[in-house]
Amino acid sequence: MTRLAEASAIDLAPISSAAPGFMGRLRRHFARIDAAMTAQSRLSAIQPDTMRDTGRSAEDLTGAPSHDPALPFFLQAGFGRR
Repeated sequence: MTRLAEASAIDLAPISSAAPGFMGRLRRHFARIDAAMTAQSRLSAIQPDTMRDTGRSAEDLTGAPSHDPALPFFLQAGFGRR
């Protein structure tokens, strides 16, 4: 026969599966990804004709860097065009 533990012996407090700062770090990570995706979309919105007419690169026209370390390699500007 098994013995049931008394309710007072068991800590019934909710157990958090995440550290207290985990959600904050996750939100900051998603905010960095969102900002990087916005910058990359500005780069991809520049038409090749515009770059040819102005003689400047997309990075110069938008002020956004062509490489953003917050994004994986396949989401970088110009991936797959070369």
